[in-house]
Amino acid sequence: MKINTPVTQREKPFPSGKYLVSKTDLKGAITYCNDAFIELSGFTKDELIGKNHNIVRHPDMPPAAFENLWTTVKKGRPWRGIVKNRSKDGDHYWVDAFVVPLNKNGQVTGYMSVRSEPSRQQVRDAEALYQQLNASKAAIPLPGFMSRISIRARLMAVMVLMASLLIGGAILGIGSLYYCNQALNAAYEEHMAPSVALAQMVERLADNRSQIMLGLQHSPENRYSKMHDHPADMHIEATRKNREQIETLRKDLTRASQDAETQALIQAFLTARDAYSQEGVSPAREALKAGDYDGAQKLLLTKINPLYKDLAAKGEAVLHHLTETGRKDYAAAQSRYEMIRNLSIAGVVLSLVLVMVAGGFLMRAIIGPIEKAIQHFDRIAEGVLTDEIDISGQDETGRLMCALAAMQVHLKVILDEVRLVSLALDEQSRSLTRDMNQVVEQSMQQQDRVQGTAAATEELTQSVAEVAASVDSTANAAARSKSLVSESTASMSSSMEATSRVVGAVQDSSATINDLNQAIQKIGVITNTIREIAEQTNLLALNAAVEAARAGEQGRGFAVVADEVRKLAERTATSTADINTTVTEFQAVTHKAVESMELAAKEVEEGINLMKNSVSGLDLIRASSDEVADMANHIAAAAKEQHIASQDVAVNMEHISGLIEQNTTAAESARQSADHLAASAAELRHVVAMFELVKR
Repeated sequence: MKINTPVTQREKPFPSGKYLVSKTDLKGAITYCNDAFIELSGFTKDELIGKNHNIVRHPDMPPAAFENLWTTVKKGRPWRGIVKNRSKDGDHYWVDAFVVPLNKNGQVTGYMSVRSEPSRQQVRDAEALYQQLNASKAAIPLPGFMSRISIRARLMAVMVLMASLLIGGAILGIGSLYYCNQALNAAYEEHMAPSVALAQMVERLADNRSQIMLGLQHSPENRYSKMHDHPADMHIEATRKNREQIETLRKDLTRASQDAETQALIQAFLTARDAYSQEGVSPAREALKAGDYDGAQKLLLTKINPLYKDLAAKGEAVLHHLTETGRKDYAAAQSRYEMIRNLSIAGVVLSLVLVMVAGGFLMRAIIGPIEKAIQHFDRIAEGVLTDEIDISGQDETGRLMCALAAMQVHLKVILDEVRLVSLALDEQSRSLTRDMNQVVEQSMQQQDRVQGTAAATEELTQSVAEVAASVDSTANAAARSKSLVSESTASMSSSMEATSRVVGAVQDSSATINDLNQAIQKIGVITNTIREIAEQTNLLALNAAVEAARAGEQGRGFAVVADEVRKLAERTATSTADINTTVTEFQAVTHKAVESMELAAKEVEEGINLMKNSVSGLDLIRASSDEVADMANHIAAAAKEQHIASQDVAVNMEHISGLIEQNTTAAESARQSADHLAASAAELRHVVAMFELVKR
């Protein structure tokens, strides 16, 4: 046997309200163990799975206990016992182990051990027993012989007993009847037949005397003899027939087996009969036949009557003796009958007692365990799974209790696993609910931000549209300014000689340049507005990029759009800076032109020279107008691009808002599902709570 070390002899407390469950294959290798078993054993799951179950065996456990365990479970029966197990650190813990075979398709595929907390008295009893077994090296005693007899064998024994009693009673009854019949035959042959034969002989002998007397009435001396209607020979013939019958009756009288006294009395009677016949009846019959009525009369009076009297007395003695002997035999037969009757009654009573005792034992062996099984079924139906079921029986009801105990332990394991799963589901549902609440809250915040960004993008789109319109107006004004400068140049070239008209033209040009200066100032204001919008667009693009990064995979497309918006804003800012520079230069030029016009107006005398200078200034103005027109067209194109990009951003923001709304709806649905899951877990715990899995 494997000796596991070290051993500290420190006891670990059994975890309250838990079961230690492990499963092994047919060779004892661990294939499954629950968390409570892993925690108390001190081993990791990887250290236990695949290892032989003796990894937790304590050296104090006697080999006989495990031999008894394996002998029992290999027979397909469950085993229960108090076991001392060793943990990895050398400490020990006591368990109330219940080991059952695992069956699949009628074949044992492995074993499952379910351990609960034993009482302290059970631990003390187990310690004392294991110390005794370790000291004596003895095996655990097997159950008694009677407990190993099956109900089938007991039924057969009771049936054999009843059949034996019936056969014995039948033999006793038939024997009694036979004995009584033999006694009746003996009584008939020894008493009744001789008595009947004797009575008939006496009757025939008496009839012989009567026939002699009747024959004497035929004497001629009798005056009434003529009155007879028959001859005297009829009476003689009657005595002869009586003699034949008497001889037959004599054989019947002497045929029976009698005692010596009876035989002596019969012999005396027969001797008297012979004398009566030979000395009286026969001579008298011959005398009558010869017609010697006087001789016959003399024989009647001197021989027949005295001999008949002696014969009758001896016959009476024989009858009295036979009657007395028959009475004694009857009394003996009556005694024998009473004895046989009493024996029969005693046999019947004994048979009934034996049948009742055997039936009682059989009823107790069948009804008692069945009633206990019904009680256990009722308790299981009530949800109580902590009752200890007796599995020590070896008969059919014992197998029933073993199957019931195995079913109970399987139910306990299943319900305990369901309870643990429900607790895990409850914890996971709570965590999922918290996460979903956070997701919903963040989605709503993100949706608010996206909606704000979409609104800002819409405003940006409108602002860009306005900028584009203003830039178009500026471009038109620049075109008109260019046309006016061209016309002024032509006018100056054609009417340089008309100084009066030069002054008017100069004044008109001065006014036009003032209008141009105002338009240029308006362009500067518009470019500042575009710059501010570009900065705001850049800020919004950055915020949108941040929100897209938070949205993860769903915000990737939005991040690309935000980046394009940011680039467009940067280009817009650069263009507006260029426009501002050009406008500043243009304002300086127009300011100089105005001063030149005023100087030309004042110095008319220098008109031609000044007009030439004005022509040169107008050329510069035309060139600047060309540049302003180009810049305005560039800004208009950029504004249109920014407008289109802003529209795309707005569309994408609406799409992102829709996705966030869907995400919020999905998160809300997931939260509701988590709430339903929590409710289902609570209901499952309530159902499991209806079963009592641990002793209270």
